[in-house]
Amino acid sequence: MTSADTSGSLCNRCRVLEFDDLAWPGSRKIGSTKDGFHLDITGTTKYTLDFYLEDSFPGLPNLERSSQNGCHFCRVLKCIIQKHVSNSTKRVQINTVYYNWDYYFGRADFGRFGLVSLVAELEKWADSAISKSVKIVFDIDCDPGPCSSWLSLEPKPQENALCNENIQLIHDEIALSEIGRNNNALLDMYYPTRLVDVGDFSSDRCRLVLTNSTAFLEQQDVLAPLQYVALSYCWGPPDDAAKQFKTEASTLIDRLAGFSPTDASPVVQDVIALTRALGLKYLWVDALCIIQGNKDDWERESASMGLVYRHAHLTVATTGSSSCQHGFLERATPIVAVKFVSKFDSSIRGHYYVRFSNIAKMNRPMDMDSVRRNWQSSPWSARGWTFQESALSRRMLLAGRNKFYFLTADRTHAENDQGFSDEWDDIDMASRISECEEEDKEFLTYLPIGLFSRRELTVESDRLPAFSGMAHLAQDNHNDQYLAGLWKADLHRGLFWRSCLSQSGILLSRTDVLDHLETSYSAPSWSWASRQHGVEFPSANFGAQQFHGWHTSKNECEEIEAQTSLVGTNPFGEVTDGTLRITGYVVPVPSEMTLLADTEWIEKRWRSSEKGKYIAYISFDWNNWEPSESFSNMSLLLVGSSLPMIDARSIYDVDQLEQLGDEGTTIKYEKIGEETASIKVNEDEPEAPLMVETEAEAIIQAMETLSTANNKDNSGGNKDVEPDYSLGSEPNCTTGPGIYAWGIVIHPAKHHFQKYVRVGIFSSWPQERGGLDYFQIGMPQTVQII
Repeated sequence: MTSADTSGSLCNRCRVLEFDDLAWPGSRKIGSTKDGFHLDITGTTKYTLDFYLEDSFPGLPNLERSSQNGCHFCRVLKCIIQKHVSNSTKRVQINTVYYNWDYYFGRADFGRFGLVSLVAELEKWADSAISKSVKIVFDIDCDPGPCSSWLSLEPKPQENALCNENIQLIHDEIALSEIGRNNNALLDMYYPTRLVDVGDFSSDRCRLVLTNSTAFLEQQDVLAPLQYVALSYCWGPPDDAAKQFKTEASTLIDRLAGFSPTDASPVVQDVIALTRALGLKYLWVDALCIIQGNKDDWERESASMGLVYRHAHLTVATTGSSSCQHGFLERATPIVAVKFVSKFDSSIRGHYYVRFSNIAKMNRPMDMDSVRRNWQSSPWSARGWTFQESALSRRMLLAGRNKFYFLTADRTHAENDQGFSDEWDDIDMASRISECEEEDKEFLTYLPIGLFSRRELTVESDRLPAFSGMAHLAQDNHNDQYLAGLWKADLHRGLFWRSCLSQSGILLSRTDVLDHLETSYSAPSWSWASRQHGVEFPSANFGAQQFHGWHTSKNECEEIEAQTSLVGTNPFGEVTDGTLRITGYVVPVPSEMTLLADTEWIEKRWRSSEKGKYIAYISFDWNNWEPSESFSNMSLLLVGSSLPMIDARSIYDVDQLEQLGDEGTTIKYEKIGEETASIKVNEDEPEAPLMVETEAEAIIQAMETLSTANNKDNSGGNKDVEPDYSLGSEPNCTTGPGIYAWGIVIHPAKHHFQKYVRVGIFSSWPQERGGLDYFQIGMPQTVQII
């Protein structure tokens, strides 16, 4: 580990790092003589420093001059910028530097707010007109003492990543995660096709082994699961990936005969050392365990990668490494020791360490503790393949640039710190799905798609294969035909996905979208996998915070059929084509279209109207509109309907419910605590308390009562049709008040006569002319979408 100079030598510009705790807005001293005092911030959690730097690249003469004069922070900045900024950069500027104050559960007092990070926003110019910005992120830690207690700092890392303390932490946490787990050896028995036998520290040889060989099988305990480490990492840029030590058809015999760990790529060398230190014998690494360049082997093995990570004894994720040519065990991070003297109490003094962590994108939040910061800011977390590698792993070791973090779905333990309960939605999704309520499984099927779609892929045709492990898991719950990322029986909901462009900094025009669908095929246009950007499934909410929106939805298509053609044998893998045939109601996009300001929405929507009356909100798959954008050749295809849920209060508030009821009928919805609601029909009837679990259920109860009241004829009898809006059942969405409608926007395909492509979605709330009734006019039509 690079040693930090504790003299605190900083130039005049960098001395602002020695911040004034009394000047931080909302700062105060809290605690007691008995329990100790610490700093608390009640105002802004970001404290911006008066810092400005401008320099020319690549020499960085201003930073070089200051470094020569003894400023340690300038020396660190120079080292980081020269290593991480491309040679095309001409000029750099830093005019925003700030400290972050946030919550961290793992502190010795089990969680409180403290100083968590330092961020410098770096702007880069390739020429005078174009600039790009990134965040240089620093961890903050400290030795035990007054400074650490006052600022609630995380403890500094171990100098040796493979020290006894860290190895013991990993063993202890693995043992803890096994408690209460159903250890059925037969169910857990899974052997990857190939593994690396890492030997031990006394051996200078590793070798690839075939797990179906007699020699391998004779060594295994049939009553215990096979224990192996799986590596989750980034290959890196093309030049680094080209130098990767790997298994090819021409080198398979050599790998089976054995190789020296020093022959392997740096990241593989480090995971071999870690596997040995843990006393484990086997390792799975894609570069060595899949025959590279062999399409048949890749097709077969990539289809099983979800099982590889699901059954791994431990998954090691290299969040501190951006390439196979960068290891994760050497802790030579640039460090600066910053002096601190509290203005509240001058006896509280010492120094803390500002330790380089990562280069992060500007849209990544950094006001969080180091474990989440390491996850979110790392190149590893942006890579498409690593999504299922973490989502299917039972437990993970994050090998950060500065620390190890052991994670399970409900626990975190950072080195040199204590373990604590914590929820990680990105880990062990398989257990969460298998253990959740049946009605929630559908929601959890689509949530991972939205998370995965934001990841980056080097090869765009990998989009479906890189998600195949998650698809296989969802298939176990659906027991249905899988169609390029969606499920046949659930297409009326699966089709309702929205493009996320602005939040990813992507600008697309209609021409861009149509050209991409014609020339860069990875999936049919109706599948989320056809897009090279993030998507989300608003149908998972329908305006609600609960999952129950799924249970009040109905397929409004008279007929819906789909088919896809696979490239290989993986049923969840790459496709060559796909067709969707729907018979349903189709209406032209209304002529009155208004682009909404929608300040609370990141993605912009259009409001469609007729004679000034609202019909629907439309979200297109592009966000760069022509001044005279035409909508004349597009249509709205009705796909489904549902009852609005929690946010329906904005439509069905008490006053409006009163207006919807028959004369003399009053429907009141009142939230009482967390579990009860009241519905009153007629003022002279007593309130009847209804036990409900969510606001969503209370609204359904209210609407059911209202619907029953509206379906009474004048003689007091019931009409022939009574819609059923109870939870867990499919409502009759063709009658009753206030039915929400949704569907997709279709556009004629450029080179396929009488065929269409999917280019957006619409949602129609039951307001003004909107709602289900508007779309069920005329006769159903049959359209083919490619």
